[in-house]
Amino acid sequence: MKINLYSFKTDVVITIGERCLCWVDYYHGMLLIDVLTDSNSNSRLRYIPLTSKALKTDRVYKDGKPDPFRRLSVCDGGIIKLVCIITKKHPSPYPFTIATWTLVDIYQGRWEKDVNLTMGASEFFNL
Repeated sequence: MKINLYSFKTDVVITIGERCLCWVDYYHGMLLIDVLTDSNSNSRLRYIPLTSKALKTDRVYKDGKPDPFRRLSVCDGGIIKLVCIITKKHPSPYPFTIATWTLVDIYQGRWEKDVNLTMGASEFFNL
């Protein structure tokens, strides 16, 4: 999949395992590079788009700061998670829904929604 690098905005840089460096745009996807691959290889830099459900909204904060309503992280075992706080009107603290996705296939760029980790504002505040 092609990406317009002019529209890609790095929100965070993370490491994946011992080999990969990843630039994340919370509204486009991830650019990964295997830092241990031969420098002559054509497949060093890869693009993985975010799940289409997370791409339904536009970037809210245009001041250069990362969006506080989205995070991507690497958990134990190299599992990549995307967390989105979805509101009807930004930057409203509620009502909101917290939705998470897991990158289940890094080679195909396939995300699955974590059904049991979706919660609404009332459920969150009653924890």
